[in-house]
Amino acid sequence: MPDTDIPQAPDSIALYADGSFSHEVGIGAWAYKCPQLNLEGTGKAEGKTVTRFEFLAVLDGLEAVTAADKSGFPIQVFSDCDSTVAAINSLQKGEPLKKPERYADRVDLLPRLQAVLAACQIHVTRYTGGSLHHQDCHCRARRQLREEVDHNPKSLHRLALIRQRARPKQLIGDRESILNRLAKLDEEVSILQLQVASLELSSRMIDGGPGEQLAASQPVPSLI
Repeated sequence: MPDTDIPQAPDSIALYADGSFSHEVGIGAWAYKCPQLNLEGTGKAEGKTVTRFEFLAVLDGLEAVTAADKSGFPIQVFSDCDSTVAAINSLQKGEPLKKPERYADRVDLLPRLQAVLAACQIHVTRYTGGSLHHQDCHCRARRQLREEVDHNPKSLHRLALIRQRARPKQLIGDRESILNRLAKLDEEVSILQLQVASLELSSRMIDGGPGEQLAASQPVPSLI
């Protein structure tokens, strides 16, 4: 199925890239694809943010394309990461990064990107959907991440520890919710008991004789 809704500049090389990340174990993965060169790749590493792995997907792909292709055609990058798109656009124009604190997780990667930008012409497009090539990158990045987590004893141990640490907090929250509900139920029971006593008193005053009315006129003992 062609990518009919993603315009590509003529005489350019399309590069698709996507990243994936697990906050629980602090591991990410990425994938890129260049259909025209029949080129694709994946990677994995430890890290702290998904944006780092979105950035690595593009960077790895750019380095692979520039190493494999000597045509001089510009590379058109498709990425769904706003900060990655913004970084490429700013550095390509020789402008400082806007909100540089956003790139603290990728500052060590910026020299590699600048080297690629110096070697070739790059256009970057914010991907919004419709490309099977990008969806393929997304799936391969997630698969790479899942394989790493499932087959790495360190990752499995870390994941089990994180989940077990979270369990007591969850149970404490559940208990507090139940206790709050029980307190409300106790209050409702007390109110209903008073209402029942009041209705019983009214019933005796209506149906009973003077003696009953006199007895019913006595105050109702407190139920609290």
